[in-house]
Amino acid sequence: MMMHENFSPEAVVTISDLFTNLPALTSDRLVLRQLHSKDAQDYYEIFSDDEVTRYYDVDTMTSIEQARALIDRHDAHYRNRVSIRYALELKETGKVIGTIGLYNFKEAESVEIGFDLNRRYWKQGYMTEAIKRIIDFTFQNLRIYTVYGGFLKANTASENLMKRLGFKKGKVADDVEIKPGVFETVYFYRLDGEHTGE
Repeated sequence: MMMHENFSPEAVVTISDLFTNLPALTSDRLVLRQLHSKDAQDYYEIFSDDEVTRYYDVDTMTSIEQARALIDRHDAHYRNRVSIRYALELKETGKVIGTIGLYNFKEAESVEIGFDLNRRYWKQGYMTEAIKRIIDFTFQNLRIYTVYGGFLKANTASENLMKRLGFKKGKVADDVEIKPGVFETVYFYRLDGEHTGE
C-alpha cells in the first residue's frame, strides 16, 4: 500500500507530535516512514556488509536476529522519546534500502541526524534525496533551524554528501570511542535554516 504524507506542507509539527504519531514523508522515489520489525530482512542486508559498517558504530551482522534486536532498540528509543528512525522505502518495490535517524532534539533549536544505506544503492542520489526531504520537514514543519551531522573523519563519502547539501564544518572531536576499544576522530557538520543546499 502506498503511504502518503498525513499532514499539510504548512502544518507546524512539534517534537511531542513526532513521538505520538510519526508522520510519513515522501520524495520522488522514496517513502520515509517508521522502521518496523517487518523490515528486519532488508535491515540485515544493509548491516551484513562490511563496507557499510566500516564507519558505523555497529559490528557487521551475521544473523537476522541481530537486525531484529537493533530494530527493537530503535523502537525502545522511540517509545522513550529519545530518537526516531525513518526507514527509506522505495516507492516502486516497498524495499527498505536505508534509514535516517533523528536524535539530540532541542525544541525550536536543533536536531542531529545519522544515516545508512544499502551498498547496492550507493551513488544513485537516494541519500541526498532523503536528507533533503528531512531538512525541508525540519525547517518548514518542525521549525527547527539547525541540523547537525556527525561522521568519522575517514568517511569522506559522508563528508562530501554533507558539503553538497550545504552543511558547514563545525567542531572536531578526537578520540571518540565508537566501538569498545575503537577510538576515532569525529567531524560534526551543521546546516542552518538560511542554507538549505537547494
